[in-house]
Amino acid sequence: MNRDTLKNNSAIWLKNMSVLYVEDEVLTLEHISHLISPLIKKLYKASDGSEGLAIAKDNEIDIIITDIDMPKMNGIEMCKKIKQINSYIPIIITTYIEETNYLKEAIDVGVNHYVLKPIDLDALIKNLYRCAKSIFTDRELNKQTHLNELMLNSLSFPTMLFNRNDFKVLSANNAAKELGYFPYENIIGQFIKTEQIMTFLKKISEDNKSSFKQIKFPDVKAYEKIWDIILSNVADDIILFFAIDMTEQKRIERMKEDSERIVRHDLKSPLNSILGYIELIIEFGGLAPKFIKYAENAYESGKSMATFIDHAMDIFKLEDSSYKFSPSDFNIREMLEKIENEFLYYIQKKNIDLSVNFNGNPLKLISDYNMIGEKILIKNMLSNLIKNAFEASPANSTITVNIDRKEKNHEINIHNMGVVPIEVQDRFFDKYSTSGKNKGTGIGTYSAYLITKLHKGEISYTTSDEKGTHVYVTLPLSY
Repeated sequence: MNRDTLKNNSAIWLKNMSVLYVEDEVLTLEHISHLISPLIKKLYKASDGSEGLAIAKDNEIDIIITDIDMPKMNGIEMCKKIKQINSYIPIIITTYIEETNYLKEAIDVGVNHYVLKPIDLDALIKNLYRCAKSIFTDRELNKQTHLNELMLNSLSFPTMLFNRNDFKVLSANNAAKELGYFPYENIIGQFIKTEQIMTFLKKISEDNKSSFKQIKFPDVKAYEKIWDIILSNVADDIILFFAIDMTEQKRIERMKEDSERIVRHDLKSPLNSILGYIELIIEFGGLAPKFIKYAENAYESGKSMATFIDHAMDIFKLEDSSYKFSPSDFNIREMLEKIENEFLYYIQKKNIDLSVNFNGNPLKLISDYNMIGEKILIKNMLSNLIKNAFEASPANSTITVNIDRKEKNHEINIHNMGVVPIEVQDRFFDKYSTSGKNKGTGIGTYSAYLITKLHKGEISYTTSDEKGTHVYVTLPLSY
């Protein structure tokens, strides 16, 4: 900002100021008042310190101009009393050279500027401009601080702005204040340590030309809770601090894990016994080949169930995006052959034909069809979608599973002649979305959706009375 612009702005700022002028010399009081009145919003005049103090108590005064040596109450004493009312009000004193013995006392009181008598009007106006600029700057800072506090207080978790140079808090919301953090105090404490801030500042310095803006310190134990601490660089010298209470979420996560461990244990114990008995039956022999086949299919289905039980936590990890994706190459043709055997019960009970095709060729004519992905999750997805198809299909119909390799994707189309009930059509892939099934949980299509998204694929469906239901899944050829 150049000098002319600053002067113009100062004149504008001064025009919005109310000034108290205290002077016991009548001619000086009237002459200076006449000259400065057009420059300000309102001028209050007093002829001694006592009168000036009374005016200051009853009116909103922005700037004080005062003589020192006056009857009843001198300017220094008046300023002391006014400063007790408003410690920030700027003061300009006018004094003769022989009154300089008052200057030290005036400085102690908090006088901002002085002008020698006889009064130099240019010097007085320059000092008025300086006072106006200071007041305007403080008011804008207070507005910004108030705005910051309003924004920070809109957040329910502890939030602060602090200076990156001295770590002093600039603004703190109510949640932070309840924990003992206040402006002008050091932020170092239970929430954040010096070394963590230094790590953040070092990262900012290293990535100065990149988009790096924030860092997260998870699982910080403070104030008998567990927090995620986030530091964000919002200005050259200002850092935004967030403390998000993760205690309840961590408790729920532990409950989920404990529950799943208990369920896995309680389910796997009887399941292992069932698998053991089936294995004995197969080894004992003496059964008709058809029943041996049934027993083998039951054994394979039981082993699949054991695998699914081991991975029961995956659905939660998929929901909160904490699942670690580890794709590998596998033969989906073998997988679908095993899935087909698992559904022999439905095939025979409802006389449903399951037709599986790869690039238009029946499963039995294909030796292998490889895909890249999470093998267990893909099997889980296909098993759920095919099971849904069997449950929805009318008797004596056909379910088709077509898998085709395109330029960039595998396209999977699972079709049955059933129709999705109208009450769940808009939330077909939502959690717990089910209709008309006594034992349905509504998890099958939801988990299929999560697994597809994990694989960076797409899943959709169509349904109608004429064409039945198609579920379409596209999965990338590679990752």
